Order: sequence, then structure tokens, then C-alpha cells
Amino acid sequence: MLTMKLTRIPILLTGAGSELAFGIIKASRLSRLPLEVVGCDADPEALGLRWVEHAEIVPRADREPERFVRHVFDLVRQYGIRAIVVTPDAELDLLPAYREELLDRFSCHLLVSSKPEMDRFHDKWSAFEWYRDHDLPTPETVLGEDAVGIDSLIEEHGFPLIVKPRQGGGSRSLFCATNRVELDKYIAVVDRPIVQPLVGDDDNEFTAGTFRTRDDRILTIVMQRQLKFGMTYKARTVQDSRLHHACAEIMQKTNLEGVNNIQFRTVGEALRILEINPRFSGTSGIRAHFGFNELDLAIRHFVLGEEVDQPHVLDGGVSRYMHESYSPSISHTWSSYATKDHYEEAPIYACQR
Repeated sequence: MLTMKLTRIPILLTGAGSELAFGIIKASRLSRLPLEVVGCDADPEALGLRWVEHAEIVPRADREPERFVRHVFDLVRQYGIRAIVVTPDAELDLLPAYREELLDRFSCHLLVSSKPEMDRFHDKWSAFEWYRDHDLPTPETVLGEDAVGIDSLIEEHGFPLIVKPRQGGGSRSLFCATNRVELDKYIAVVDRPIVQPLVGDDDNEFTAGTFRTRDDRILTIVMQRQLKFGMTYKARTVQDSRLHHACAEIMQKTNLEGVNNIQFRTVGEALRILEINPRFSGTSGIRAHFGFNELDLAIRHFVLGEEVDQPHVLDGGVSRYMHESYSPSISHTWSSYATKDHYEEAPIYACQR
């Protein structure tokens, strides 16, 4: 096979200190490919910089976008980067515009969809309008500044109502308002808020990883999950073919490529889309443990040109918990320890049923 001839495959992981990046690092360790991870972050003490083969400090994309892009191009040239995994929201807004240039100049694959698709689904209001126009089931949504729309939403659905920002992944800035006083308070503090009725219940929330191939096949993993502190803290794999088929049908209606994920709830037999996230997921490491390694699929398919098929997903459950990493002194920087030899493998956090 082509992969057996490779001595290394350098990939660039941006935002190495993010929760999402930790999952990518775990997925890279579970891959049989000879991956060499170059991690970069604007924070020299970003923990993920300790866990990669090479660590680099870059400017903040939200403050110095042009300098950040130049640094990324320099890293691609310096290390011979074959693929880039982007994790921070500011960088997901910025880098897709350079996808074709990176491929043409360096044969480097930016593992995101085209900028128009990224912009559409990174903005939850634009995404809602797209769901509605394509007859996809999703909660009714109004903008936080739309007083008339909010009044109509309350009249039709009552409380509780969900308030969350138009942009950004994760659930840390999501609030559940049980009355008008809470609703007004949350709208005032959330950046560019949208408002939705709460649908379903916590026991019927799911996260689905999807991978779209060049020949338009959709590979899937579905996990039922529970949230805490804005992240998945308990989950189990689900083998329900109905849900897998529904997720594949949803993704077929989009033009999204490669790795994406769908957050949804079920209400009886009906599915309600909460979000489509056009990126790798914070649960990528967990999915890789159960056999659905999105990073591995992306590198094999887009970088190495291999055909990939639906992976066998193991039955099992996972529980997350807090874990610490200690440093010798307060003044040190993580980057001084940023080698593979210093990688601290967290205790096994998943088990098969």
C-alpha cells in the first residue's frame, strides 16, 4: 500500500490548547499512519503544545489575521505540512479562504469545506435559514434583537427557551431561560444571540460524526450523549440504522466535504437538528477510540488518495473526568516540553460494554 512507503506525514494542528485539539491529538495516537503533529497556538503555555512532536507559537488570528496567515504558510513550508486541522473559531473563519492556495502552492490539504459552506454553517442564523429552505426539521429560531419574533416565539411555544450565540462551537455560552426575566438577562450577555424553543429532553440528545468522500458517500458514527460544562461528558455508541440513515440524508443535502458533525435530539420518532458543525468535533478522540477515526479517514482519503469505507464502530460507553498536568515552576512555558517524549497519556477513559 502507498501508506507503507511513507516515513512520516506532517500535519499542522492549530489552536493546540483547545479541547477540540486534545481530541485530535488522541486520534493521531490511535492512527496507524506515521503522523507527525506540528502544534501551534498563540499561548506559549497551551497544554497541547506538550503533546505534539513539534510546537510553534503563532500570532492571534483574531488580533493579527495577516501575521497569523503568514506564520501558517511559513510552517507549511518549513515542515512540509501535508494537511491542516483547524480548531479555534477565529481561525475557522479566516483560513478557508486560503484552501485552494495552500493546495496549489504546497499540495497541503486544509481539512475544511469551501469558505461559503463554512460561513453558512458557522453562523447559526444562516444555518437555520438553510434548514428551513431545505425542509429539514429544526427548532424555530429568531434573532435576539427581533422583539416581535421573540414575542411570537413565547406565544407559540412558551418557556423554556434556549439562548445561544450565532457563532462559535460548544455549549458553554448556551443558556436555558424559564421566564421572561431570565430571557432578557441572557439576551443581554450573549454575543449576537439567537433564541429557540427547547425541544426534546436531555436523555435524547445525540452527536453524529459524518465523513463525506469524494464520490459522495457519507460515513457515520452516532453517539447518545449527556452534557456538562458545555461539553460531552458521557456518551455511548448507537447502532440504530434509522438515525445513521437520517444523518446521511441530511449531509447529502449540503455541499459540506470531509469531516463534519451533527448535533440533534429526537422527539418521539422525529429528529430535530440542533446544529451542523462544519469541522472536527470535541469528541473526535472518543470516536477514534470506538473505531471511527475522522483524522485517519481524512488523511487517507484526501492526502493519500485512498478509498475509505464505513468503519466498524464498536459498542461501548465513555465517561470524561478532570485531569491535571503539572509543571516544575510557574515561570516555565509548556513549549520547552513540547516533544513527543513528554506526552502525558491520560488514563483510559472509555470502555466497551
